[in-house]
Amino acid sequence: MNVDLKIERRGFSLPLLLLSFILFLILFFSASSSRNPVSSAFQRGMSYATYAEMDPEVYGSLRSNMSLERMQSIGVEWVAINVVYYQYDETSSEIYPLKDRSPTRDSVAKAVEKARSLGMRVMLKPMVDLETCTVKPCWRGNIKPSEEWFRSYASFINSWAEFAEKHNVEILCIGCEYANTVEYAERWVSIIIGVRERYHGELTYAATWDECQRITWWDKLDYIGVNAYFPLTDKRDPTVEELTIAWKPWVEKLKNLSTKYQKPILFTEIGYLSCDGTNIQPWNYTMQRDKNIPLDLQEQADCYQAALKSIWNKPWFRGFYWWYWQPDPEAGGPENRDYTPQNKPAEKVLKEWYRRK
Repeated sequence: MNVDLKIERRGFSLPLLLLSFILFLILFFSASSSRNPVSSAFQRGMSYATYAEMDPEVYGSLRSNMSLERMQSIGVEWVAINVVYYQYDETSSEIYPLKDRSPTRDSVAKAVEKARSLGMRVMLKPMVDLETCTVKPCWRGNIKPSEEWFRSYASFINSWAEFAEKHNVEILCIGCEYANTVEYAERWVSIIIGVRERYHGELTYAATWDECQRITWWDKLDYIGVNAYFPLTDKRDPTVEELTIAWKPWVEKLKNLSTKYQKPILFTEIGYLSCDGTNIQPWNYTMQRDKNIPLDLQEQADCYQAALKSIWNKPWFRGFYWWYWQPDPEAGGPENRDYTPQNKPAEKVLKEWYRRK
């Protein structure tokens, strides 16, 4: 009674104070977690992407449907649909689709719908690449962010957050390998808050294998996303056993990172070229263009085997999204040097693991 009287004299009421306190809590925690609890399901995943010049409707095509059906048949249960937009160079801030390289929203929606019809769940992975560059090779990790860039990026990712909400996408990846931007923690927390206002599924960010240790805002997301192109051995033809041993220190680092932030690890990308020595620098996509480096389908398959064996059953690990499956069902094959496992021995390795109960 006395408390109420004192509050009233100061121009406040108890209900108003309670309401203010509740609103404060909502704002305080809005960037920390999604409305849904973090999924405990293991994600037998695959990245779905194309980087060649393409029909912008490719994800909605009959051939794409056939490719998704083939993907599902080997045991894939989650698909990360990649959507690539562009900025002109490292210092640009305008973000836009390229008509011959960026899929339309309608085609992305059709791919989501097709994946669902096959019983698969979806991660949406929008990202920004460079149309041209001053530093070779061209890589989004070289983006030099300005205030205008962060505003432009927030608008870009918010639009895809709204798309993800509309289409009931399970996971949204809010960024990928923007290595020069991640120290701007306040900017990223602000982006996360904006995304959570629009989208109520789970969130991750796809960090490079070394960038992931520099990010301080993992606690605001649901998964620690790692593009797991870890260097393994210095040998061009290592055994599966040697590759498995090489994974051990990386597994320990990932475990410690998960423990530090109390978040599960998700391999938002992992992959290997069909080239001799791919395990030495798995991220080095330019190797496939060097005709002096022999084709090596077996090393790719061995790298798959070692990765799956090394981390499959770890309690803090939530799954793999292999880089990458293409909308062409006939992609890959015995002469292909690219990352795709399609129609190669690596596909058989993946099928063996993914179809395990």
